[in-house]
Amino acid sequence: MRLRESERSEDYEHYDAFISYATAADRALAPALRYKLRSVGSGLPGTNRRRRRPQLRIYLDQRSTPASGELSDELKRALDASRTLILLASPQAAESAWINHEIEWWRERNASRPVLIAHTGGKLRWDKEASDFKRVESDTVPPALYGFFEQEPKWVDLRPYKRRWLVHPRIALLLSPAHNAVCQLAAPVYGEKVEVLIKEERRRRRWNSSLFALFMAMVVFVGWAVWKGARNEADAQEQLAISRALAHRSAEEADQDPVLAARLAVAAYAMEPTPESTTAMIQRMDQMRHVQLIQDHQVDGTVSFVAAAVGPDNLFAFSGRDGSTIEVRDADPSRREHLLTAPVSEDAPPGAGGEGWGDIDQLAFSADGRWLFASQSGHGMRSWNLADGGREGPHTDRIGSTFAVAADTSLIAAPGGIDIADEGPVLAEPVGGNGLELWDPERGSVTTAPSLGPRLRIDDVAFSTDGRRVLALATDIDRDRAALRAWDLRRRQWLPPDEAIALPGTPTAFSPDGSRIATVRDTRVEFVDTRNGSRHGRVSLPAECDVYGLKAAADGRTAVVGCSDGRVFALDLRSGSHTALFRHAERIGNLAISSDGRRVLSTDEQQLALTTPGHDNRFRRLPWGASASQAEWDDGGRLGVLEQDRIAVYDSKNLKPVDRSSPGDGRGTNWLDLAFSPDGHRLTTIGVSGDAYRLVHWRRDPLTPVWQITADRLGARELHSVAELSSGTLAVATDKGVRLVSRGGRPGSFLKGEGTLAADPHGRRLATLTVSGYEAPRTPEAVVEVREPSEKGQLSAPVPLRLPDAHVADLAMSPDGSTLILYVVHWKFTADGAERDGERSRGMELWDPQTGQQKSVIGGNWPTGSQGWVADGAASRLVSFAPEGVTFHYVDRGGPAPRWTSPWDSGTPLAVAGSRSGHQAAVVTAEGTTLWDLNPERWRTALCRIADGGLTTREWQEFAPRRSELPQTCK
Repeated sequence: MRLRESERSEDYEHYDAFISYATAADRALAPALRYKLRSVGSGLPGTNRRRRRPQLRIYLDQRSTPASGELSDELKRALDASRTLILLASPQAAESAWINHEIEWWRERNASRPVLIAHTGGKLRWDKEASDFKRVESDTVPPALYGFFEQEPKWVDLRPYKRRWLVHPRIALLLSPAHNAVCQLAAPVYGEKVEVLIKEERRRRRWNSSLFALFMAMVVFVGWAVWKGARNEADAQEQLAISRALAHRSAEEADQDPVLAARLAVAAYAMEPTPESTTAMIQRMDQMRHVQLIQDHQVDGTVSFVAAAVGPDNLFAFSGRDGSTIEVRDADPSRREHLLTAPVSEDAPPGAGGEGWGDIDQLAFSADGRWLFASQSGHGMRSWNLADGGREGPHTDRIGSTFAVAADTSLIAAPGGIDIADEGPVLAEPVGGNGLELWDPERGSVTTAPSLGPRLRIDDVAFSTDGRRVLALATDIDRDRAALRAWDLRRRQWLPPDEAIALPGTPTAFSPDGSRIATVRDTRVEFVDTRNGSRHGRVSLPAECDVYGLKAAADGRTAVVGCSDGRVFALDLRSGSHTALFRHAERIGNLAISSDGRRVLSTDEQQLALTTPGHDNRFRRLPWGASASQAEWDDGGRLGVLEQDRIAVYDSKNLKPVDRSSPGDGRGTNWLDLAFSPDGHRLTTIGVSGDAYRLVHWRRDPLTPVWQITADRLGARELHSVAELSSGTLAVATDKGVRLVSRGGRPGSFLKGEGTLAADPHGRRLATLTVSGYEAPRTPEAVVEVREPSEKGQLSAPVPLRLPDAHVADLAMSPDGSTLILYVVHWKFTADGAERDGERSRGMELWDPQTGQQKSVIGGNWPTGSQGWVADGAASRLVSFAPEGVTFHYVDRGGPAPRWTSPWDSGTPLAVAGSRSGHQAAVVTAEGTTLWDLNPERWRTALCRIADGGLTTREWQEFAPRRSELPQTCK
C-alpha cells in the first residue's frame, strides 16, 4: 500500500509523531492506531474551530522495504521532522533491522525527544536495578533501544486489540478500554493530561453513539418500511386473489346453497371491495330480495325439515324428523324456544316434560299466538303454552296428523276414524267411519262425529269464520271428485249433501280463517268462498311450475305456490301477477303463510326460508310521494319531493316531513323541477299552470316563497330545469337556451345552447349543451361547454367538449364535480355520408370538465328504456333504472353488467334522484315512490342477517386454505 501524498515528509514542516512498526506483526494495527490517534482530542462536532486542537500529523510508512540496507532519505527526513517516536513493540520489531536503524537514527539526532512504546506482542520486562529492559525476559525490544531510558517508561498494552476472531483492529480500537490506551499515547504528543483527553473522548463517544443509534434507527425504520410495503403489497395481492375466488365460488353455489353463496359474497367483499365482490353481493341481494332469514336445520344430527307453521306477531315454528326439536322463533330479533326433545332411548316412553319421538306431521299456532299445537306420529296431539315459557299443555292420543284449531282455541278438529299405530296414522279399510274427531283441550274430552259415507275421505279440515261449523274437504275416492261438507257444532250433525259445495279442479288448502279454499284448475289458481261457493280471483301459474304445494292467506288476495323444482311464488289473485320469493335447491317440503299474507315459510329437506312478499330488501316503499312527479336531495340527506301542487321536504331516515309548502302557494300549479341551493337553505322550483311557466325561489324552515318570475320575463315560452351555482346565480334551462338569473330574481344573460344544463350539487361547475348533434349530418358534432362561476357571479370562459358524429341525449355532473357524464348516441351514416343510417352505439361517456378530454366509457350496453341514473362521488359507478330492472355499470369493466330484477308491475320510473354520496336513490313511479339502498355496506349487513352470520371456520378453511385466520366478515 503506497503512501498518500499528504503523508509524505516534504508536505509538512514537521510531524507530531513517527510510528515505527514491524510490517509482519502490525500491518493492520499500525494504520488503525494512526487513524485513532488523529481523531483523539479533535473535539465534538460543532465545536468552534478556534477552540479545537489541530489534528495530529503522524508519519506512517506503509511501503514494503528490503530486508537489509540503509534508511532512505525520506525516512530520515521524517524522523528528523517528528516530535515523538511511537514504537509498536513486538518480537518481529525486535528482530527488524529497519526498526533498529530508525531507533539508532533517533538516538543520534533526536535523543531529547520522547519515545512512546505500544506493546503489541511478546514479552516486555523492566529491570529496576539496571534501569533497563531485561534482555533475557524481553523479546520485544530492538537492540538500539537498550540503555535509552534512565527510568522505567510507561507503555500502553495494545495486545487485546490486534486482529482476533476476525475483528479488525480499527473496529477493536472503537471499544471503550481502547480509548483509554490511545489517550495515554496521545496525551504526551498533545502535551495534555490523560484525564482531560479521556473525558473529552467519553463525551465524543456518547455523541457518536447517539448519532450511530439515530442512524441505525433510520436504517431499521427504512428497512422496516420497505419490508412492510412489500408485505402489504403481497397481502393486498393475496386478499385480492382470495376475494375474486370467493366471489366466483359464490356464483357457483347460488343455485345449490343460497345461504353459503351469500356468506361467500360477504366474505369476498370483506376481503377486498372489488367490482367482482360487489357484483357477487348485487346478485345475492337480488336472489334474496324477499328473504327475511334462512335457517339450516342441524338439530340432533338431522338435516331434514318435516313440519312448519307461521303464527302472528312474527312467530314461526319448525321441526325435524324422528322427534327432533321443535323450535319457535321470532322473525325479527332473537326469540327462540326449544319445545320438544327426542329421548335418549327409543324404548323410553314419552315423558311429562315433553320428551317423545316420531315425526311431527303438522304444526299450528292459535290465532292469538299463545299456543302451539303439533300432531306427532304415534302419539297424537300435543300442545305448548308459549305465553308461559313453552310449558307443555294438554295432549291426546286420538287426534291424527291433519287438524285445525278454532279461533278461540276451544276445539281442535281432525279427520276421524283413523287407527293410530306405532308407525303413525293408518286409514281403516274400508274408508267407512271417516268422520271427525273434536278435541276439547280444556276438558280433555274427544267427541267423534259420524262418518260421511263409506267411500268418502276427509283430506283437510277448517273452522268457519263464525266458528259455528267445521269444514271438511271430502273426496269421493271412486269418482275422484271433491266437495266441501260442513259439520254443525250446535246441532252436532252434518249439513245435508245438497248444501255441499262442489269444488272445481284440485282443491289444495284452506285459508287460515277457513273463509276460502285454494284450488288448481289446469294452469290457473283460484279461490272458492266456503260460505257460498263463489269463485273469485284467478291467476295463471308461473311457467313450468309443477305445483307441489299451495297455501292461501285470509286476505282473499294472496296465495303462495311451491313448484317441484324448488321455486316459491306469491300469487296476487286480484292483479293476476306473481312474485318470485325464493328458489330452494331441492323439492319443496312444506309451505305455510300467515293470515295476513305478509310472511311465507317454505322448506326443503335442508333449509327453511322465511320470505315477505310485500317487502323487498333492496328498497323501501315510502308512505308518501304516491302522486310525486320529481325528487331531489339536499346536502343534509333530506329529500325534496314535488307532489302535484305541493312541495315537501322529508327526512329519509325516519320518513317524516320536515318542511312543506302551504296549500295556497301552489294551488293550480303542477310542479315540474326543483333544485336545492349548495348550502341547503333555499330551493328553487319550476311550475306550470296551464301553459304559463314560472320560476319560484323559496326560503327553507319554514318553506316560504321569496320571489317568482314568469317564463315571459325570461324571454322564453317553456322552462325545463334549474340549478343554483355557488355564487347564488340561478341557471335556468329554457326552450330558448340557458338563462342566468340573479339571487334576487333579476334576469341576466343568455348562454347559447339548446336548453339543457347540468351542475354539481355544490354549484362549482355548470355544463350546458350547445349543440346536441341530433340533426346530424347537418350538425357534424355535438358540443358541450363547461363554465365555472366566480364569487361575483360571473362565469369563466367555456371549456368546449366536442363529440363528432354523436348526439348528446342527456348530461349530468358527478356529485364531486370532477366528472361530466354524457348519455351519447353515436350515429352511423350512408356510404356518401349524406344521411343518417341509424345508431352505431349508445352509452355513457365520462369527460373531464377541466380539460375537456374524455376519461372513459361506462355502460356501453346502456338500457334503451332507462329513465334515470345515479352516480357515486367520482362517477366510478352508475346505476340505471329502467323497466327491465336496475343495472349496475362500473368504469372500465368489461362483461355484462349485473342487474336487479325489476320490481315494477307496470309502467316505468318517472324520475330518479340520487343522493350526493350515491348510496341512495329515490325512484318515482306511477305506483308510488321507493327509496333504494345502493350502499354495499348495507347489503353486507342485510346478507349477514339473512344468512344468520358469516362463514364458519370450517367453511373458511375449505374455501380460503391459504389464509389461516378467519376475518370478521359480518360486523
